[in-house]
Amino acid sequence: MSTEVGTYSVEEAFQLAGRGWALVGELTGQVSSGNCLAFSTGLVLPIIGVNFINTRSQSEKFGLLIPLQFTSRQELLDQQIIGATARVLE
Repeated sequence: MSTEVGTYSVEEAFQLAGRGWALVGELTGQVSSGNCLAFSTGLVLPIIGVNFINTRSQSEKFGLLIPLQFTSRQELLDQQIIGATARVLE
């Protein structure tokens, strides 16, 4: 059984050639490589990398790298990933 360790609100996504998709958003709680994002649609995605993103806004942003299983940004929108809040599971 997985334990929830935080939530992650996905604001944007972009592809990193040959590496995967970087999801950009805000984190409440904690996250690390090896955790998973669980969306309300039932989709569960592994997190393969975590980066802090320095922005000019007052809120902290985190980039989470997920595997390259989607071929376009539109697929992420269709899967209701961008704009969604996921549970971070350990």
